[in-house]
Amino acid sequence: MKALRAILGFLTSARVAVVVMAVLAALSLAGAMLPQGGTAPQYDEAYGRFWGAVTVRLGLDDVFGSDYYTALLVLLGAMVVACSLKGLPARAKAAGSRPVDFDEEKLRKLPAWASLTLDVEPEEASLHATDILRRRLYSVRRKADGVRRAGVGSKMALARYGTPVLHLSFIFLLAGGIALARFGQHDYRRVALGKDFALQVGEARNVTVHVEDFDIEFDDRGNVSDYVCDLALREGESLLLKYTVRPNHPLKYKGREIYLSSFAEDESSPVGFVMSVYDSTGREIASHLAVEEGRPTYVEEIGAYMTVRGGEISQGLARIDLAFDSGKQESHVARAHLTKASDGPSGYQFLLAKIIPSLVVTLEVVKEPGQWLVIVGLVLLTVGAFSALYLSHRLIWFVVSPEPGGRSRVTLGGRASRNREGLAHEFALVRRALEELA
Repeated sequence: MKALRAILGFLTSARVAVVVMAVLAALSLAGAMLPQGGTAPQYDEAYGRFWGAVTVRLGLDDVFGSDYYTALLVLLGAMVVACSLKGLPARAKAAGSRPVDFDEEKLRKLPAWASLTLDVEPEEASLHATDILRRRLYSVRRKADGVRRAGVGSKMALARYGTPVLHLSFIFLLAGGIALARFGQHDYRRVALGKDFALQVGEARNVTVHVEDFDIEFDDRGNVSDYVCDLALREGESLLLKYTVRPNHPLKYKGREIYLSSFAEDESSPVGFVMSVYDSTGREIASHLAVEEGRPTYVEEIGAYMTVRGGEISQGLARIDLAFDSGKQESHVARAHLTKASDGPSGYQFLLAKIIPSLVVTLEVVKEPGQWLVIVGLVLLTVGAFSALYLSHRLIWFVVSPEPGGRSRVTLGGRASRNREGLAHEFALVRRALEELA
């Protein structure tokens, strides 16, 4: 029992809570400022050998996925649960304490009270008081003790549960944060049009994501209205689905989400070239030929199939393979400027006028297993904060006692969890409605 009390005391300690939250704040700040997921040489180059080693040794290169960050989140969640359980009996008792009280002296000690005499019987006066409170959206409980009548009305009782709901929201948010930190995935894939990449959707299951097309849409005024990227998911030879990804409209499949992050041109991986052909004397034979990368193109002026490969581009050069009709084959280099001599026996030179770069899109692959926990936590946080900070739980008691001549004396008392000015105004309205019967 002593050990349990010691553990409960540790988990409900305000000092321990402050220390845990301070450490979490410091680690979160470090994780936000330092690049995450780098290698040791990268940190050595960025911060120097000593501080780079310290960064890696302390696990600051992967703060949010580290064991100690997760342990601190679990500890903070346990502290929230412990604090909630510690005060739960008192809150449950307070939540259920709405007794019908016949003690008029207790009502006189409440923040709002009044006493008035009505020209009706006690039962009728009790019914009038009940009806007035219900018209003002109070839930009313009544009780009789011989000829005396009593009741209590409750309004905006949701305010009683604001604090517990807030505690529950913190638990959901912490659980969602732990799930995201430990099991989440956040990768970027740069893929050229027509290419694909493997996406793991299970322990032993991969699907292929193929980038089919990319387009920029414009409105009637010529302004950019949207960016669209067509994706296809395949498993082996089977087509699973096709989807058009737009900013903030990702493809969702098996707990993964694929967002369109950005696009760019990549000259290191061209899709085509524009070039001109010259003979050994420097005379232009063919001008501005559009050639697709890696695909043979027949050039009638030289009687040969020309295949341009950009995989070996270096300093503006590209490799050209010629297959003549006579069966002879040659290799050349496309240059940015003409030279005095050709690099092939035929004497031809190839001037590279333009490189047509490939279009590369950057796709963000996200896996957020705790997303629904965070959403539930945010909803509970909103409800709890509104209930605890803005709602005012109001209670109004009344006791009806008989008076000579068939009359009744009604004693009213009321209190509120906050906003006593609002209670005073509403209490005055209830009293005025009863005085109309006097």
